[in-house]
Amino acid sequence: MRLSVRYYVYSLGLLLALAPCFLFTLTLKRWPDSWDEYASMGYMLLLSGSPEAGIHQFREAVRVQPGDIQHLELGVALAQAGHPKEARIELQEALRLNHELGIYLVQRTRVMKGMEQFQEVVPTPPNAPDGHFSLGKLLLELDLPQEAIDQFEQALKLSPNNETYEKNLNRARAALNKKPAP
Repeated sequence: MRLSVRYYVYSLGLLLALAPCFLFTLTLKRWPDSWDEYASMGYMLLLSGSPEAGIHQFREAVRVQPGDIQHLELGVALAQAGHPKEARIELQEALRLNHELGIYLVQRTRVMKGMEQFQEVVPTPPNAPDGHFSLGKLLLELDLPQEAIDQFEQALKLSPNNETYEKNLNRARAALNKKPAP
């Protein structure tokens, strides 16, 4: 009995699809304390349409080495998989450990559903001028000067006379004045 070309192509495709999972499993057996291997496997599982299995791998990464990046990656995975409450907890923990992750979070959330979802999932802490400043800088880079102005003004309320905040507020106001009317 001759096997068809279709069978060989299917078998090759299956082998190629399973190879990364097999390799990550071998790597994790060899280096069980490697948080980045858990994260890599989590990404692979998310991309292959297995979000819950991917989230499990990100949880393992946090267990092995709890840190700001680990909580950040778990939070993003949870948000992508439709678990906003859990995502918020993880992302707030990441920001607590490193408030400068706000810019990275926004860049990652572009992949999700845009700035509105980011602001719902990770609200800027009300008494953190650096958080408002970082978000303002990012909003300015995204060509959202009015939103940036709001953040810079909030930062200045919490930290009056901060020259850096003032300078960026003026940049945002200038950008708003240059922006054409809709």
